[in-house]
Amino acid sequence: MLMKSSKTSMKFFLSLIQPQDMPVPRTNPLKLMIKSQQMMLKKTHIVTLIGSFAILMTLTNAQWVQAQSQSEIVNEIEARVQKFQSRYGIPLVYKHLVKPSGDLHFVMLTEANYVELNTYLKLFEQEINKYPPSFFKSRNIRGIALVKRLFIQNKPAEGLYFYNHRVMFFDILRNNHKRIAQRHSIHHELFHMMSKQTPQYAPLNEDVWASWNQHSFQYTTNPRLSKKINPYNQYAPHEPGFVSYYAMTSVEEDKAEVFACLMQYKHKKLIHEWITKDRIMSKKVAAIKGFAFYFCSDMDTDFWNGIKN
Repeated sequence: MLMKSSKTSMKFFLSLIQPQDMPVPRTNPLKLMIKSQQMMLKKTHIVTLIGSFAILMTLTNAQWVQAQSQSEIVNEIEARVQKFQSRYGIPLVYKHLVKPSGDLHFVMLTEANYVELNTYLKLFEQEINKYPPSFFKSRNIRGIALVKRLFIQNKPAEGLYFYNHRVMFFDILRNNHKRIAQRHSIHHELFHMMSKQTPQYAPLNEDVWASWNQHSFQYTTNPRLSKKINPYNQYAPHEPGFVSYYAMTSVEEDKAEVFACLMQYKHKKLIHEWITKDRIMSKKVAAIKGFAFYFCSDMDTDFWNGIKN
């Protein structure tokens, strides 16, 4: 079909450059018109076929690119997982999880979540690598699981340490629009694990810790906001010695909040300025650092000085 079309086009082109005095062959106008229409139909059919083929190739290429992109993401995820496991010696899993019975509920991740999982793992890697390789050693931690829709006793959770199974869970989608909150949550939940692993550490005894607060203060599940201004830090809760209102809900949450803030450079820098004025906060920071060293001897003064992000 293409050859016939080319010959016809060539004849038409040659007819244009023939000398004017050459005899022009006689043709039937009706036959010429029918032939011209047939040629137009053939050209239209060819163009349609070419267009359809181009569309098919575009779709196929898009699917191939998508498949390649998905494969690259999976490779990145697996590389990050392997790097974590090599450094800390415990499993980091995101699939093939067995749901435990009881009050813990979650939904396993699917391939549709892999882009977000990879994004979360980049963040997780940055925060977890602040801890020394010895952090999980001899702690009988069975692993860390990354999931979505994490709940404990029907309450949403960004993360938790499931003590009965010795597994830590993190919800990669909870607060995924607030990366600072996700970073903070990682350290907050790691502290809960540390605390449950070593309940015998006397300086973090609940009564001792609570005794450092102002005598009028009582922990409550619903701390009230106040128009009063903290005399040592105008950005902190009105009550001296607290880094957040959530810290005012219980002794355990208070400890975890202090630790999480110390694990992020900007917050740590602010707290170190803060403790020069606030004796309550100064005692809490000293106790948390002492506990961290007790839990892992590599979390010493050099460790805290090394936190730069």
